Amino acid sequence: MVDDTIANFANAALLRAPGLRVDMLCSSLTKTFSGKGNVMAGSVLLNTGLGERSASLRRIFDGLQASHDLPALSLQDAVVLEENSRSGR
Repeated sequence: MVDDTIANFANAALLRAPGLRVDMLCSSLTKTFSGKGNVMAGSVLLNTGLGERSASLRRIFDGLQASHDLPALSLQDAVVLEENSRSGR
């Protein structure tokens, strides 16, 4: 698992990096897109192409989603993220 908060996906292609096998990539959308404290969001990407454990991780995530009803990003939070991401704000 890699947290790309410092380098972020725009600067580092961690899922396809030569010699690096990343199964799961976590990102702070709050830090990447917002920069303000009025919304909280994140993402998890499973590397289904190259990750050695991606299939087992997918089963775990599917089980968590089914048993815990994990929330998706709400439309209101997506709007706030988008508004915060605009230049000059």
